Amino acid sequence: MNTPSSPDAPVVLFLGDAAAAEPEFGQLSLACRFYGLRLTVLPLPNEGTPLRLLPVGSRAGHVLAVLHDHDLSEASPAALASLHSALADQRIPLAVVGIGPGADGARLAALFGPVTVGVTDTSPGPQLWFAAKAPSDVGFELRGLGFPVGVEPTACFASPADAAFHILATVGPTEATSRPTMVRAENNGTARYLLARLAPAGEGRNQHGKFGRTRLDEALPLFVLLREAGGERCWRPAAALANLTIDDPWLTEPYGCLSYPGLLAEMQRERFHATIGFVPWNYDRYAPAVVELLRAHREHFSLAVHGNNHDRYEFYRYEARPCDNHRPKPLAEQAFNVRQALARMEAFERSAGLAFDRVMVFPHGICPAATLRELKRRGYWATYNYHNVPLGETPPADPVLSLRTVNADWYGFPAVRRAYPEKYPEEMIAIDLFLGNPVMFMGHQDTFFGGIDAFNPHARIVNARQPAAQWKSLGEISRRLHLLRWLDGRHCDVRLLSRHALVENPRRDAVEFHFAKYEPAPESVARITLDGVELPWSSRAGELHFTATLPAGASRLAEIHYVPVADEAPVPLRRTGLRRRVLRLIADFRDLGLANSVVGRSVTRKYYGGGKKRLTVGGLVSRLAAVVRGKRADRSPPSQQS
Repeated sequence: MNTPSSPDAPVVLFLGDAAAAEPEFGQLSLACRFYGLRLTVLPLPNEGTPLRLLPVGSRAGHVLAVLHDHDLSEASPAALASLHSALADQRIPLAVVGIGPGADGARLAALFGPVTVGVTDTSPGPQLWFAAKAPSDVGFELRGLGFPVGVEPTACFASPADAAFHILATVGPTEATSRPTMVRAENNGTARYLLARLAPAGEGRNQHGKFGRTRLDEALPLFVLLREAGGERCWRPAAALANLTIDDPWLTEPYGCLSYPGLLAEMQRERFHATIGFVPWNYDRYAPAVVELLRAHREHFSLAVHGNNHDRYEFYRYEARPCDNHRPKPLAEQAFNVRQALARMEAFERSAGLAFDRVMVFPHGICPAATLRELKRRGYWATYNYHNVPLGETPPADPVLSLRTVNADWYGFPAVRRAYPEKYPEEMIAIDLFLGNPVMFMGHQDTFFGGIDAFNPHARIVNARQPAAQWKSLGEISRRLHLLRWLDGRHCDVRLLSRHALVENPRRDAVEFHFAKYEPAPESVARITLDGVELPWSSRAGELHFTATLPAGASRLAEIHYVPVADEAPVPLRRTGLRRRVLRLIADFRDLGLANSVVGRSVTRKYYGGGKKRLTVGGLVSRLAAVVRGKRADRSPPSQQS
């Protein structure tokens, strides 16, 4: 999902020679595109020529002016005076980036007041630390974590004791011994920033300049800078969101190591929400007491659609390829399963009286691209999976897209990335929260092999790193996937990612919201409504556009309604196919039988840890035998162990 800047976007000025300002200019450009800011390059004025800032044509105005240390060192005193005057007149913040250990302190002082440039400790293992202390501070989610940077001398800053320097980031082997490398000062009521040049941590973290969610490191200060200066004029999420989805269980107590009352007690204690990835095959298999428990606690429990029959990789590629581990599933078969899954879930909803969210969690992995179009046509809201790029498609090369966990590039349908708790380290959780990505966990009943409280430490990390995090159902998250960018007190841009958005006006005055959504097939749109009231809309260049005004303090649900699919014969609900029945029996035995023994749990761990390779009856026997052999080996003298 790209969030391009527009002519109305807030402006970041880069003053000087962009080509001579790498790598900082590239990092700044990436951060600007991520936050929806328009980066404009202006040359520094010549001797005797005043700096004239062009009107930006945007309600949001200038966010920040950025000057590289290279240009600062070559600028004349007159040019610096002109720069200082022009920025002061319009109260535009200034940042000097790329400052090295040999920077000219006198030139910096001309813009910032007294400042001393030193050198940080260059011992092995330097790390970048963020100094945010309060939840309202930019970078609060990143506090206490060290991000690797290169082993090179790095500039650090000091000022007189009476100077109003606020430390934003430091570099050093430990946080206690680190020294300031990113600071903010106030100059006549306008912010001024100093950012030291940070070397990349090396190939162990990835190639220099190849940024992504797992590798931001030396670029992070530029992201913090834009958030600091831009505030709500940067794209940001409607809320910090989180969810745990447990795949496969049908509603019986207990389901393997998953106890619904036990999990409820933990969710109430630690504050989190669990979605059950319900297999539609089980639409008429449920215990009324479990249904009643879930219905009574919708703030903690919800249901999503988990495949249809769950006969292994049910939404695999359409045609077979050499070395495939799974059977091909033609598009027509997948389209039928999409329909039947919805019909079965609707039957379950009528029978059990328990609502479900129209979101798809695919068994074993995400589907090919054309199946996403089928989900969209059939009224699904989103899909949540281990990957957010359709099977067989090339991940987008644009690093801005890789920084977000939501991808709506295929048919304008949102695919959201999720991860197993054990593969979601605290550093990655912190970065996702900082970037505004929903924190999506996935698991099975084996998540609770260590006890029903096994997920609690992960929930604590999220809640501690972002106390305002909202744990929601997948459906509620789909209504909050949009991004907001405030242009001024009465105008706000909304970047839609799903077919609906719950939009709130926190202001004391009415606000005009300008909505945009990538929609490659505008002819499929029937109407757009706000709380059921139809709105005028337009389409241009593959995007939908509409506007709505919300009164002070109001919240409204904006919805895009698509042309319904032509009437077709009702889909049968009955379960068919011997292979499917056998596979579901094996799955039930795995989760309801094997979970009751140590040996059985070891078999289940090998199944999930091995990438869910075909679990046939023969394979199950082989894995049981392997586990038993392992137990015997554990009891053998050391000399007999392999």
